[in-house]
Amino acid sequence: MGLEEVRTYLDSALEDEAADRAGGAVDTLTSLRRIRVITQHGDARHRAVVAFQEIGLPFPPASWEQAWAHIAVLAKGALDVLREEVHAGLAQR
Repeated sequence: MGLEEVRTYLDSALEDEAADRAGGAVDTLTSLRRIRVITQHGDARHRAVVAFQEIGLPFPPASWEQAWAHIAVLAKGALDVLREEVHAGLAQR
Protein backbone atom coordinates (compact mmCIF):
# COMPACT_ATOMS: atom_id res chain seq x y z
CA MET A 1 0.00 0.00 0.00
CA GLY A 2 1.41 3.38 -1.03
CA LEU A 3 1.13 6.68 0.77
CA GLU A 4 -1.75 7.86 -1.43
CA GLU A 5 -3.73 4.75 -0.56
CA VAL A 6 -3.04 5.40 3.13
CA ARG A 7 -4.31 8.97 2.69
CA THR A 8 -7.46 7.78 0.92
CA TYR A 9 -8.19 5.26 3.66
CA LEU A 10 -7.58 7.73 6.49
CA ASP A 11 -9.73 10.38 4.77
CA SER A 12 -12.66 7.98 4.93
CA ALA A 13 -11.88 6.48 8.34
CA LEU A 14 -11.09 9.57 10.42
CA GLU A 15 -12.98 12.69 11.46
CA ASP A 16 -12.27 15.71 9.24
CA GLU A 17 -9.76 17.43 11.55
CA ALA A 18 -7.84 14.22 12.19
CA ALA A 19 -7.89 13.35 8.49
CA ASP A 20 -6.49 16.80 7.65
CA ARG A 21 -3.69 16.38 10.17
CA ALA A 22 -2.93 12.89 8.89
CA GLY A 23 -3.00 14.20 5.32
CA GLY A 24 -0.37 16.78 6.22
CA ALA A 25 1.79 14.01 7.64
CA VAL A 26 1.37 12.01 4.44
CA ASP A 27 2.39 15.11 2.44
CA THR A 28 5.56 15.37 4.52
CA LEU A 29 6.40 11.70 4.03
CA THR A 30 5.76 12.06 0.29
CA SER A 31 8.20 14.99 0.12
CA LEU A 32 10.79 13.01 2.04
CA ARG A 33 10.37 10.01 -0.25
CA ARG A 34 10.85 12.32 -3.23
CA ILE A 35 14.11 13.61 -1.71
CA ARG A 36 15.37 10.08 -1.19
CA VAL A 37 14.68 9.20 -4.81
CA ILE A 38 15.99 12.47 -6.24
CA THR A 39 19.31 12.29 -4.42
CA GLN A 40 19.98 8.99 -6.18
CA HIS A 41 19.76 10.65 -9.62
CA GLY A 42 22.36 13.28 -10.48
CA ASP A 43 20.28 14.68 -13.36
CA ALA A 44 17.37 15.67 -11.13
CA ARG A 45 18.80 18.90 -9.68
CA HIS A 46 15.72 21.09 -10.34
CA ARG A 47 13.42 18.58 -8.66
CA ALA A 48 15.86 18.33 -5.76
CA VAL A 49 15.83 22.11 -5.29
CA VAL A 50 12.01 22.14 -5.16
CA ALA A 51 11.80 19.10 -2.87
CA PHE A 52 14.32 20.54 -0.43
CA GLN A 53 12.49 23.89 -0.43
CA GLU A 54 9.27 22.06 0.48
CA ILE A 55 10.87 20.91 3.72
CA GLY A 56 12.67 24.16 4.47
CA LEU A 57 16.19 23.30 3.37
CA PRO A 58 18.44 24.80 0.68
CA PHE A 59 19.85 22.59 -2.06
CA PRO A 60 22.54 21.63 -1.92
CA PRO A 61 22.51 21.74 1.85
CA ALA A 62 25.47 23.31 3.63
CA SER A 63 25.85 20.09 5.58
CA TRP A 64 24.45 16.75 4.44
CA GLU A 65 24.71 15.48 8.01
CA GLN A 66 22.50 18.32 9.26
CA ALA A 67 20.13 17.89 6.31
CA TRP A 68 19.62 14.19 7.05
CA ALA A 69 19.14 14.98 10.75
CA HIS A 70 16.45 17.53 9.76
CA ILE A 71 14.82 14.96 7.48
CA ALA A 72 14.86 12.36 10.27
CA VAL A 73 13.10 14.79 12.63
CA LEU A 74 10.46 15.55 9.99
CA ALA A 75 9.90 11.85 9.29
CA LYS A 76 9.56 11.04 12.99
CA GLY A 77 7.12 13.91 13.47
CA ALA A 78 4.99 12.81 10.52
CA LEU A 79 4.93 9.20 11.71
CA ASP A 80 4.01 10.35 15.23
CA VAL A 81 1.06 12.34 13.82
CA LEU A 82 -0.15 9.32 11.87
CA ARG A 83 0.19 7.07 14.91
CA GLU A 84 -1.67 9.53 17.15
CA GLU A 85 -4.53 10.14 14.74
CA VAL A 86 -4.95 6.50 13.79
CA HIS A 87 -4.85 5.40 17.43
CA ALA A 88 -7.39 8.00 18.53
CA GLY A 89 -9.60 7.96 15.46
CA LEU A 90 -9.86 4.27 14.79
CA ALA A 91 -10.30 3.41 18.47
CA GLN A 92 -13.64 5.27 18.36
CA ARG A 93 -15.03 2.93 15.73
